[in-house]
Amino acid sequence: MVPSRPWTLSDNGPEDGTPGSTNGLRGRKRDLTEGGIRVPGLLEWPAKIKSHRVVETPIVSSDLMPSFLELVEGKMPDDRPVDGKSILDIINGVSTNRSAPIGFAYHIPGDFDKSYYCAWVDNQYKIFASCQGGKVAKSYLYDLTKDKAETTDLSDKFPDIAKAMVSQLNSWLKSVENSAKNESGCYQVKTSYMEI
Repeated sequence: MVPSRPWTLSDNGPEDGTPGSTNGLRGRKRDLTEGGIRVPGLLEWPAKIKSHRVVETPIVSSDLMPSFLELVEGKMPDDRPVDGKSILDIINGVSTNRSAPIGFAYHIPGDFDKSYYCAWVDNQYKIFASCQGGKVAKSYLYDLTKDKAETTDLSDKFPDIAKAMVSQLNSWLKSVENSAKNESGCYQVKTSYMEI
């Protein structure tokens, strides 16, 4: 059974110089800190969700396609990488954890040699990093369950977690770079961006 009402997601973060609040989170639109990427979402599905509940698990819009495909017993495309994962277990209350982290990178598409920001969000922890040449250059580890405002870098306290997450982020960045270069067989989107 497919949701009969819309699944609504907010746009990422309030714009500088405009009304809008991050409710104390660090950053704003175009930042990969929580104030730029953490947004509310709403799913109304009376046939499946019987009572109101709040889900704190990180979810991203690229999770929608895999979730809908699983719902209708469809097949995931195998001709390109897909970042999203089905979140039906989270919706159904079977799990409170996502099955894979979420990657973010903010840069001019196709230009991986310049500096840019990237992030890797798991169920509890987040790596926020500056990246250069498709790799993490400097990173910070935050516990989003205790520090949503990202005030305390835990890299020195939990070096094994930080190292593992940076390694995962570097692998994901390589996949993104390959996709942008069309080396993975996926579809390359032609867009034009204005440098700001």
